[in-house]
Amino acid sequence: MVIGEESRQITDDERTWSGPFQTAHAWAAGETTDTNPTGTGSATWRGIAEAASTADFQRLTGTANLTIADLSQPRLTAAIHLDKIDGSTAELRWPDISLSNGSFSQGSAGDHHIHGRFHGQDHSEAWGIFHTNAYMGAFGAKRQPQQ
Repeated sequence: MVIGEESRQITDDERTWSGPFQTAHAWAAGETTDTNPTGTGSATWRGIAEAASTADFQRLTGTANLTIADLSQPRLTAAIHLDKIDGSTAELRWPDISLSNGSFSQGSAGDHHIHGRFHGQDHSEAWGIFHTNAYMGAFGAKRQPQQ
């Protein structure tokens, strides 16, 4: 994830804005499996998340937890927990996400969006980005041994 700030002067339709402009961009990359996880039982991927607050561009870290309750009918639940500067936790959740060719996506950018993909042998990893009205970030997670 990249957080940037630069001083600029912009003129548009005879109006001028000047001062510091801030931006945040989240991305994730890697080769994908292009297949959905299958099998019996459940599966969980746990890992890290990093985000920026859209209000003040504060960098936040946290955790990602992805679960499929029934691999024979895979629907994903994604939960991102971000540690806020005041000591509280922002909890972001996307339930019942459909899978297609090893990727998942739900919501729309800026509203409550998540997009990710599976990677590695036996779908050993997952990664992606998220964007809500309050946070923009990326996550990576590793498949946990089946219990």
